[in-house]
Amino acid sequence: MLEVSVNLALFKVLPMVVRIRQQELSYRQELLTLGLKMSERLPLPEASGKRRKSRPARDEEGDYECEICRANLFVSLVTNSHEEGVYCLPHAIQLLTNKRHHLKYCKLMYTYDEINQFLPMITPTIRALTPATPPEYSERTCTSLGNQVFTTP
Repeated sequence: MLEVSVNLALFKVLPMVVRIRQQELSYRQELLTLGLKMSERLPLPEASGKRRKSRPARDEEGDYECEICRANLFVSLVTNSHEEGVYCLPHAIQLLTNKRHHLKYCKLMYTYDEINQFLPMITPTIRALTPATPPEYSERTCTSLGNQVFTTP
């Protein structure tokens, strides 16, 4: 019974994951349009107690946090070496829209560069684990973003 409820929960969060992915790709595209060209992949969080050289704007637990809204940043962030700040993508867009000269100091940092492939990889798994499609999710439409096709509510 627990397995069924876990699978159903996974199925129900799928639309949220789709929305987060679409928003992430949209923000990254907007930053690129603004002229942000530098990027770097962050190391994935380590499971063990080992800690690497710390980066600015990490709290005690090692998580990145936006300087403006204090949101925890797990997927991506923008660093500004001039102000030694870390920003969520919406606040980075706001900053770079108002202060274009900061572009040379900013860098997109991300944990997952395979964000385009992420959703198509997990969707079949979630569907396979879900025994029956709940009625509220039975009618689905196909959406294409980039060259990846995935299902949305």
